[in-house]
Amino acid sequence: MAVQENEVYYSVIDLRVRLRFVTGVSNPLSFHHQVSKEQLKRIIRASKPHFKALPTYEGTSLGLFGRVALGLDCDEMYPNLFVGDMSTALCKPYLRKLGITHVFNAAEGNFEGMVNSNGAYYNDIGVQYMGIPLVDHSSSSLCQYFLTSAQFIDDAIRGAGKEMHLLFTAFIYTGKVLVHCVNGYSRSPAITVAYLAIKVNMPVPMALKLCCAARKICPNDGFLNQLAILGNTLSNC
Repeated sequence: MAVQENEVYYSVIDLRVRLRFVTGVSNPLSFHHQVSKEQLKRIIRASKPHFKALPTYEGTSLGLFGRVALGLDCDEMYPNLFVGDMSTALCKPYLRKLGITHVFNAAEGNFEGMVNSNGAYYNDIGVQYMGIPLVDHSSSSLCQYFLTSAQFIDDAIRGAGKEMHLLFTAFIYTGKVLVHCVNGYSRSPAITVAYLAIKVNMPVPMALKLCCAARKICPNDGFLNQLAILGNTLSNC
C-alpha cells in the first residue's frame, strides 16, 4: 500500500512546535516553494556528480582507484556526514581511519537486500549504532523514521562535538556519522535528505541537490514522494 500524505504529516507535525520555539516565528520556512516528486526526479536526472577519491585516500597512490581496489564506496555529503555502501559499513579498519563515531544502518535485516549488522558488531571499535528495517520499495514507509533518524544523526554530529580543557589545551571532539544501506543509492541518501531538511532547515530540493552533487544517488519514487511531502509539511509549520 502506498504511503499516504497524512502519514508523513503526522510523522513530523511536532516540528511545528519545535521550530516556533527555536525561531520565535510561526512559519520560519515560509519562503519554501511547494515541492513535488517530479521536481525531485528532475534534480536527480540533471545531476552529474564527479567521480572522486575515496575519503582519506585523496592524494595517495590509490587515488581515484581506491574504491575499486579496496571494494569500498562512500562520500561526504555534508560536514561529518557520510553516505556509503554495506562494504564500507562493515569494514572496521576503514571506519577507524575515517574517524566514524556513529553508524546508521538504513537497511537492517538478515534477508536479501538488507544488511545484517547490529550494535554489538561495533562494540570493539567504540562506534554507536542505530538501525531501521527499511526495505527499498516504493510502498515502504520511510516517513515513520524521519524524526528518529534525524535525531540520531544530529546528536551524533553535534552531541559528540564537545570541547574539553586538559592542561590548558583545548581538544575538540567531533562526531562523524556513516549512513548506509546496501549500495548507498536509495535508502541512505533519502534518510540524509530528510536529516538536512529537519535538522539543518535546508529545503528538500536544496538538500537533494547537495547530495546529488556529492554522490550518484536515486531514492525510489515512493521515497521521493515522502520527501516532497516532508518538505511541504515543514514549509507549512
